[in-house]
Amino acid sequence: MSGAKSLCPITPDKFDAVPFALDGVLTATAKVHAICWKKCLTNT
Repeated sequence: MSGAKSLCPITPDKFDAVPFALDGVLTATAKVHAICWKKCLTNT
């Protein structure tokens, strides 16, 4: 698709902010998630 014009170009001037899902990327959250899921599924 090189050289083709996009129907809806994404450019920085159209956005005030960009959401990022950083769960587990910058912080180690796997242990916390495992504890929470276990708690939810065992009703304790």
